Amino acid sequence: MMDAFRPPAPLKFSIGNVKEKWRKWRQELENYLLATEKDERVDKIKISILLNLLGSEGLEIFNRFKFVPPESQKHYSEVLKKFEEYCSPRQNVVYERYKFFSCVQQEGQAIECYVRQLKTLASTCEFEEQENGLIRDRIVLGIRDSGLKERLLRESGMGLEKAIEIVRAAETSRE
Repeated sequence: MMDAFRPPAPLKFSIGNVKEKWRKWRQELENYLLATEKDERVDKIKISILLNLLGSEGLEIFNRFKFVPPESQKHYSEVLKKFEEYCSPRQNVVYERYKFFSCVQQEGQAIECYVRQLKTLASTCEFEEQENGLIRDRIVLGIRDSGLKERLLRESGMGLEKAIEIVRAAETSRE
């Protein structure tokens, strides 16, 4: 039965948004370890599983890590921490916000995809309690349909969920 669970595919560190890919890959790994009852194994076994599943690129990266003290490389949590640091370089908040505020709905892009894209971009912007309001505003500013944009601008006291609801309904009625 344990063989029925699919392990995560090797992680491609050199392509795309490594931080986001690592976050998803690590979640897949944790689910895999839990489902195959390997999550309670000793650290050296979990480290071996981790390095095996990461693939050759991950192993090369691991071999370049500097562990202080050196024994810490035998602790699963420390190895994960090193990969986390490698995949999550310090954020340039100004640049992250630039990407968020520049984001517009692309031709043919479903509103669900656009909203998901905005939420992903907002997660690195440190907006804190203003995040939902800024996502709502970006939806209004960034949607392609000018008639729908006008409708949203007339809506008083509209929150993020209401904006999404209105845009979804409009998109559904056009299909």
